[in-house]
Amino acid sequence: MSNSDSGKEQKNTQDGRIRFEYANGEIVIIGTDGVTKVITIGGDNQKILMKDDTAVNRILLDSENGLFKLSQPTYDVETASDNQLIWSSEFNIFKISKYDEFTITPSGTTGGYDYNYTHNLGFTPTAVAFRFIDSTSARIPLPSISVNSATQVGYDEKIAISPTIINYHLTVHTTAGGDSLSNFSGHKILLYMLRETI
Repeated sequence: MSNSDSGKEQKNTQDGRIRFEYANGEIVIIGTDGVTKVITIGGDNQKILMKDDTAVNRILLDSENGLFKLSQPTYDVETASDNQLIWSSEFNIFKISKYDEFTITPSGTTGGYDYNYTHNLGFTPTAVAFRFIDSTSARIPLPSISVNSATQVGYDEKIAISPTIINYHLTVHTTAGGDSLSNFSGHKILLYMLRETI
């Protein structure tokens, strides 16, 4: 069909009717209410617009400008500000390049413990790390620090990241609050290794 063509096609669906219209270089899909333009394809800048169930434009695919946007409820995606968007291809985002877990085996009472995890990514990732005991236990985000009732630091744990390894470090400073290195033996460290995409 050329841009000068126009016409209408109607297709029955189980829930009602969807009407396809072609005019002025646009293909419009009309919703089951027979009025609302649910999806608009084409137009001057070759875009696809999709509405939600309240007839607000929420999703934009813009092939001419290479954009993909999703707005928050009630905000028109074409006019929404950045803080009114859920997602935009113009935002820098993090992609999970790898995730893994390992088990730590510290022993003794006080002092330090290190575990070096080799990631082999070929770049220095950003990492999000958690310590946990098993699949039913809470995940404790790292870095983490414990202060006992005497306001002493019982233990602290952190990670350091390089182009080849992620180092987990645990230090137990005092056993006054019941902390000891051996208490952590068998715990697992979960790593999400991220790379920023632009």
